[in-house]
Order: sequence, then structure tokens, then C-alpha cells
Amino acid sequence: MLRILLLSILSISTVLFSSAQELERRAFMGILLSAIDEDMRSQAGFKGDDGIFVLRVFDKSSASAADIKADDILISLNDEPIVGVSPFLGMLKQFKTGDKVALEIFREGKIITKDLELKPFPKESNPAFETIYSSVVNGDNHQRIFLTKPFGDGPFPTVMVLQGVGCASSEYPFESMRGMSYEIIDSLTRAGYATIRVERSGMGDNKGQPCLDIDFKTDLGGFRATIAKLGEFSFVDQDALFLMGFSMGGVIAPLLANETDVKGIIAYGTASLNWKDYETENSRRQYPLNFENYESFAENMRLLELLLTEFYNKQKTPEQIADEYPEHAEWITQRLGIYPMHYRYFQQVAELNTLDLWYECNAHVLAVHGSSDYVSSANDHALIAEVVNNKKPGSATYVELEHADHWFNYAETYEESQTAVNSGNAEINRDFIPLILAWLKKLA
Repeated sequence: MLRILLLSILSISTVLFSSAQELERRAFMGILLSAIDEDMRSQAGFKGDDGIFVLRVFDKSSASAADIKADDILISLNDEPIVGVSPFLGMLKQFKTGDKVALEIFREGKIITKDLELKPFPKESNPAFETIYSSVVNGDNHQRIFLTKPFGDGPFPTVMVLQGVGCASSEYPFESMRGMSYEIIDSLTRAGYATIRVERSGMGDNKGQPCLDIDFKTDLGGFRATIAKLGEFSFVDQDALFLMGFSMGGVIAPLLANETDVKGIIAYGTASLNWKDYETENSRRQYPLNFENYESFAENMRLLELLLTEFYNKQKTPEQIADEYPEHAEWITQRLGIYPMHYRYFQQVAELNTLDLWYECNAHVLAVHGSSDYVSSANDHALIAEVVNNKKPGSATYVELEHADHWFNYAETYEESQTAVNSGNAEINRDFIPLILAWLKKLA
């Protein structure tokens, strides 16, 4: 899949971390970027080794004002070579709103220079309700939080959204970029619920550790700080707080619920097994999607068991494992390279006894699994409901959502889901929304 990033320039300044201090709004260049492959170089006639490709320019942005266009190739920033998307983001951290920069661009066979004055990043807005920007302090990290609330004083039952793993922004200022995640928030708020979410460390306006460097404990600290912040908002009904966790957010949800008074949890596409066992089961389930036959299945599973034992049970680094098993070094590096965050994040997740967390949970629970979700299993969700009901009969419900995959795409099979994800043209299955609204209404 072509990985693209919505470029947002992070402004860096000295910040004295205090809860009273607000985050500065980052600067906004307003371009969608991609790394350059050989086909792009050939089609553009670009012979340079570095550079990054402009996929799209947003209206009313710094890039639009400077006449940067789609299909441009960015070569240098203030005379410093641009060697890739991630390094470019790092270069931009020195700038803030109002700064002027010079971009060297390859366009239609020529190299030109464009001067930009960086504008502030647009904020989320919605005519149907209020959107509030605030922040929390999490150790050395200062993180943005977003709240939506119905018009009026409240108090309103409140849903805290716990996103899945990965370094993607939780802010949706552009309608064209709003997918199912924002539709859920929009639907909840229109139905009378306040919502809150926290931007992961290193993303958006945040100051502190880069997202790819944080571990699970640091990530968890951001969610804890956000819950603690809720008491400052008079419109939040503290007696009607719900957690809604997607994927990894569903692992985090019972942990948070055991630390604070939570009325209910919605978990979608998550795991209830120990993380090592979850990865093993996932690999078995996904094998037919990635291989035409089972010729190498036994060997792959044997190697996976070896790798995961070294990685999780013995807490070794990917480099240590590759050095100890040089004959499998390429396979090990490739397999561990699929993690979307720092490897320590997942080693710490593997230390959790997730089923114990669910058993100790006193909240009502709705465990939902999409029938075509090949990233999680139906059994894990049924087990969550079984464990919770074992302690508090009737307090948990398990639902298999038909024709929905891990990302709320409409798909009838695992194969259709994989095709939809790879194509980027999937139809959204919105059946999750009326399901959770009906469940919440009974409790809130």
C-alpha cells in the first residue's frame, strides 16, 4: 500500500510543562506527500536520488498560496536536501506559524524555488455541536486533547475514544479526510453525548517524544491524564463515563476502567488473549490471505514461535534475535518490521494479563467483532463477554457485526476486506453506529 502522510509542520519552542499552559497551534503547509519510487522518477523525468512527491495540495494552505502543485517533487528546504518524508518532517520542527521558508521544487523538467509563509493549522469545526481544544501533560510530553459537546450546559454522558495502535493523527479538521472515526464522533455528539480523545505523543501540536519512540506505558499515561482532566469540564457527566476502544484501544479500555469509575466499555476489533498468543493466532488466520497454498505453513509457524518466544518471553531486541539466528535474519527483520510503533510498546503489552483485566472490570461491556475482520477474532470478543458475565451476569454483550472488517469497511469475507484495504476504495459499513447508540441509550 502506498503510505501517504498529511504534512503538518510541528512548531518547536521551549515549553514549561504545566496544566495551565496551552499548546501553540502548529504551522500548516497543507500538502499530501509520498516517498518517490522509480516509476514516479521515470514519469517525471527526475534524475535526482532524493526528494519527495506531492500528491495533493489543500485549499487555503501555505502551499496553495505559494503555488505548489500536485506532482511537484520537493528537493530541498532552505537549501537542505530532502531525503524522505520522515526526515522532512524532522527538518520542519524548527519552524512555527509565521515563519518564512524556501522550497526548491522539480516541476516539468525544471528546478524552481517557492517562498512560503507558514499559516496556522486549521481546527476542527462542526455546525451541529461545539468542538473544544485543550491539552494534558504526560511526563515530558504535552499532548493535545479534543472534546465535542452538544450545545447547552449539560452535564452530558461522555464517551472517551481510545484509538488503535499506530502513529496517525486523531484530529480531523478537513471534511475530505474524515472517515468512519469522525462519523462515530459526529453521530455520538448529535445524539447528546460529549466525546473526548487525546492526540498520541509526537503527533499534531504535541511536544515531547516522537510517536515512534514511545512505549506502551508512555502511551497509557496520555489516556490516564485525559481522564484526570475530565473533572475540569462542567459539561461532562462524571457518573456516565464510557470508554470506546478500537483495536489496541480495546486492550487499554479495561485497564483504565479498573482505575476509575466507568459506566460502560465498547470494544471493537480487539484482543483478549495474551499478546503473544494473539499474534500466533492472527498469523494462522491470515496465512491463506498471503500465500496461495500451505506449502510453507508449518515452517513459518515454527519460526514464528521461535521469534515470539525470544522477543516476548526473553525480551530480546530485534537486533539481538537476528544476530543469534543469522540464517533467519532477513525473515526476523521483516516480521518485526511490521510493528507500527516501537518494539518495546508491544513487549510491554505482552506483559498484561488481559483476561484478568476484563474479569476485574465492573463496567457494562459491549464487545463487537466484524465478521470479516481478519486482524482480530470472534472468539476473543465472545471470551470478553463470557469472562465479564462470569463475575457480573448479564453485564456484557457480544455482537458479531455482519459484513464489517477491522476498519469498518463493507466486506463479506477476509479476502474482500484485504482487497478493499489495498485498493483504498472501500465502502463503509456504518451498522456499528446505530448498534452503539442503542446500547448507550439503555445505560446513559
